[in-house]
Amino acid sequence: MKYAVPSLLLCLPLAALPLGEADAAAWRWSQTSGREQITIVPDVPPTRADTRRTGEQTLTLTLTPPPQHLELQGAGPGAQALFSGLSLDNGELRLSTSSAAFGFIAAPPTAEGVVIVLYPDPLGLRWRPGGELAPMPPVAASSPSAGDAPSSSVPQISGPSSPPSATAASSASSSAPAPSEAPSSAAPSNPSGTERPSSTVPDTASPVAATATEAPETISPPSVSEPQTAALPSVPPVTAQEAPSAPHTPSTSDLPEHVVSSPEPSNAVSAGSPEKAIAQRDADPEAPVAEPAQEASVSELEAPHSQALSPAPENASPASLSPASSVPAAVSSAPAAIPTVRGRLNRGGPETWPEDQALSSVPTPSTPIEPFSEASPPPVPPSVSSGSQQILSTSVSDSPATGDPVAEGKTPTVPPSASPEAEISVVETSAPTEQVPSQTGKLATQLSEYQEEAPAGTNGETERKTPEQEQAAETLPIYVDEEGNPVPPPPDVPALQAAMRDAMKDGRYQDVLPSVQTLRQVELSREDREEMLYNAMTALYETTRPNFTAYTQDLINAANEAMNFNLESPRVPDALAVLATVNLALGNVEDARGYVQLMRRKYPANVQVPASLLELGAKQMERQEYAEATLTFQTILQDYPDSPLAKDAARLETYALYRQGHTDRALTLVDFVERRWPRLYLEDPDYLAVSADIRFRQGHLEDALRTYWTQYNLDPAAPESASTLYHIAEVYYLLHNPDAAAKVLDELVRAFPLSAEAPAALLRLGENGIHKGNPTVDELFAVYEAPNPRLPGLYYQRIIKEYPQSPEFMTAQLRTTVWQLWNKEYYPAMTAARSFLIDYADKPESLRARTVLLRGFAHELALSLEEENYERVLRLWDDFPQVHDEYLPLEPDMRMALARAHLNRGNEQEGLELLSAFLDGPGDTDAALYTYNLFLATYLRQQNWDAILTLGEKVAAWPLPEEARNQLDYALALSAENLGLQGRALPLWRKLADRTDIPLYQRAYATYFLARDAENRQDLRDAYQYNLDTLGMFTQLQDEQSPYADQERIRESIAALMDVTEIAGRYAEALEWANRYALFVPENSPDYAGLQFREAGLHRKMGDMARWRALLQGIVDREPDSVFGKMAASELRTQDVARDLTRFTGN
Repeated sequence: MKYAVPSLLLCLPLAALPLGEADAAAWRWSQTSGREQITIVPDVPPTRADTRRTGEQTLTLTLTPPPQHLELQGAGPGAQALFSGLSLDNGELRLSTSSAAFGFIAAPPTAEGVVIVLYPDPLGLRWRPGGELAPMPPVAASSPSAGDAPSSSVPQISGPSSPPSATAASSASSSAPAPSEAPSSAAPSNPSGTERPSSTVPDTASPVAATATEAPETISPPSVSEPQTAALPSVPPVTAQEAPSAPHTPSTSDLPEHVVSSPEPSNAVSAGSPEKAIAQRDADPEAPVAEPAQEASVSELEAPHSQALSPAPENASPASLSPASSVPAAVSSAPAAIPTVRGRLNRGGPETWPEDQALSSVPTPSTPIEPFSEASPPPVPPSVSSGSQQILSTSVSDSPATGDPVAEGKTPTVPPSASPEAEISVVETSAPTEQVPSQTGKLATQLSEYQEEAPAGTNGETERKTPEQEQAAETLPIYVDEEGNPVPPPPDVPALQAAMRDAMKDGRYQDVLPSVQTLRQVELSREDREEMLYNAMTALYETTRPNFTAYTQDLINAANEAMNFNLESPRVPDALAVLATVNLALGNVEDARGYVQLMRRKYPANVQVPASLLELGAKQMERQEYAEATLTFQTILQDYPDSPLAKDAARLETYALYRQGHTDRALTLVDFVERRWPRLYLEDPDYLAVSADIRFRQGHLEDALRTYWTQYNLDPAAPESASTLYHIAEVYYLLHNPDAAAKVLDELVRAFPLSAEAPAALLRLGENGIHKGNPTVDELFAVYEAPNPRLPGLYYQRIIKEYPQSPEFMTAQLRTTVWQLWNKEYYPAMTAARSFLIDYADKPESLRARTVLLRGFAHELALSLEEENYERVLRLWDDFPQVHDEYLPLEPDMRMALARAHLNRGNEQEGLELLSAFLDGPGDTDAALYTYNLFLATYLRQQNWDAILTLGEKVAAWPLPEEARNQLDYALALSAENLGLQGRALPLWRKLADRTDIPLYQRAYATYFLARDAENRQDLRDAYQYNLDTLGMFTQLQDEQSPYADQERIRESIAALMDVTEIAGRYAEALEWANRYALFVPENSPDYAGLQFREAGLHRKMGDMARWRALLQGIVDREPDSVFGKMAASELRTQDVARDLTRFTGN
């Protein structure tokens, strides 16, 4: 059976999608042209899709992120469908089939979801878990069809029929080098003319890409009669897998003119693998078989990973490839774009096929083309049509002596028109012995441009012929079909073959394709047809590289067609090499490795083996698979030491070892390369940089210095010379030659001031090359203390000013702070270090800046404390909060300094909060006593009586000095008195009143409060004595003009003494105290009448009624309406009534 080639839709580039969990996935099933398509569209576009066969009738699809639910859209598969159902199992999707005889195509995920195509394939029955294929049972060979050539079917080695589609920017298509840290390499020479160009890689870990030459320009051939075009079968579109980018899918019209169809020859078996073909031969010995040279066993010719290669579709887009001698492109320093489409084509083969890099289908025209129906086969040019062909010839007596050109194998020409007077005879030619395949795909597009055109300058009119032309036309035969209609003459096969060979020899591959297309239509010997097929493959390859990822299916078809025509041909390695190259271009490294290993096993001496190995190794380098690349290059050096490619293998292996850090092994290889190819650096100047660095890392400083100088002297003005000079200076520093190093660095800065190495050179110059990296502060101090003709600070400032975008900018900022600290510029150093900590908090260098800040702060703090400059201490603390955690908990002197600074600023609350910690201690320090006194004074000033009582409780057990203890007792007594806690206050007042070592004002107040207590208790003796003592102490304070003098307390004491003596009946003394009290009550005082009224009462008690009456009358006269005036008047009236009554009674 034959397989239709699916058309794959190129997917758009996937945007960076956040990983998450898809809630649901919708799926739908459709069927087209015998294939079934399952489209799965999760809610969250998947970033990865992994499809693999996990059972005889099961596929497993793993999506990232996984869906949680499935929803069917539209109708499901019918009872006769190959696909039987879809289920969800632990986040994985299970696709079930109704038969094990199936293959599948898994396209890469896109924003529109994932597409999987199923199709019937008997090879699927051979699938077994574990990666092995079940043996193919013998099958009877089928008889050739009527249209087939009489020769037997030929076993085929076929490649996967549908490699993944790819974008125009393939991994082998980077023509312009991209920026890379690695040195680029020049393409090695190809002296033999049979090997492919070698590959080179840069000297760093960036991916290695193949440098591709530009495809030759399309040359428009002359027009011929336009045959009808056979269309490709229509297949469902499939999106590609893992495509970083997705250009326009090329249609037939998009392809270059030189890309033509390559239909499978009719004498090739299209049933599948070589195993099947051989099984047919063995099953039916009587059936026609191929020549012995064309037979091949399964063990001898097998596809990669033990899977038979897919047959090339008969009517697929043609894909002629170049022989592998010209397959690989030189690898440039530019990283190549990874092939964007790597959908997988799996015909049910073993599980050992790589899951994400399998050879898959490539883009064919996105618009399906309807195939020919069996009722209307593709048209065949009349010159080679089946059945008989009539050739009309003029019967002329003087025909050329050479005879019939047809009989002699020459191609007669057709005149523009036949002479009407000529006598016509009919000659029949036999039908060709080989059925000519139809023209398909791009072949028709190519041939449509070869239609016969009117000669230039005729404007479509028939050109008038000369007599000589008329005579020549009469001698030429005219070809007609069975009905007598004129037809074009048959092709001139020898001329076409000669033109094809000349074009191949001259490298005019675009001119090969027209000849090849015509030769496909004619009968050829097996040797000639084989030559034509391989030339078609080579021409297609050469005219499409390096962008042949857009034509991978054509290339695979061409390679399979050429290879399957004769499996015993010595040219089979050329086809295998092309298949390996195509897979490498698609990124299918494991498939390519399989082809290369097959070449090594079957054709170890073929020149294509080292070329393909070299190309495989270059791809592994591009993918940063350096260990695998090392083994690949070692294989070339060990098995093919005399190959022209051994030089490139050794060079590339050096790169691979270098990137793995195996500089010891790389050094051995460097020495070997230098001895065998001493001028290799002229082909790859960047190799010098790698070899020099290898020697430098291995401690071979003199050899490294020599190599660096060689590299520099090749082109001193090259931009790379800045890096070379920097390395040279490093070596000189290590060789203890700082003067030479300084000269080299000065030249670097002068010649390359804008280079990335210029600021680094300034840094090394300023520090005399002693340190690089991230040295400690003490190590930098040692640098500054060492003799140095340069001032590092000047170089730091130059870097900061001129190179603010360089990595050394940060380093220069940091080292400026160290330089300032070393120069005892503490405050500027701390300020710069603080800024560095803010700007680069997440950098490891910030630890160095913190060290600078702490050292500068400690110095400034100690100096400020020593000078008791508390204000400066507080400013330091506020300006550099980055050091707070280093000083917490605060030391007593720091705490005291900050508190006193706050108190001086008037920030009493902040100051007291800082000092409060001292109250929690034993109180045996000066700081604690200071704090206690400060808190007590503050609370007394604030009259915060409760706080004073609390403070007394905290310090009750403190060993306070006697004076401090007395002050505390006084404050506690005063607080209790004001809070009405006389029970707590009176004991303290008595204690204080008896002490003579306390201030007089405190004793006076203590006595005052004791007098009030005695009055309340009506203890006239204590009341009289305490008031008398209080009056004396406050009078003394007044006489001393003490700030604690209190006239109110004097007045209160006199009033109390007046009351006590009156109660005691000591009226004369009471009258004296009243007179003293009158000193505090002037006549205009509202209390004056009351004092006069009381004084009158004392006179009455003493019997002085006259004075009594006078005082009362005075009150009545001055204040008749006041209370005391009315009281005085009332007493006077009462006295008068009493007197009159006595006079009346005579008593």
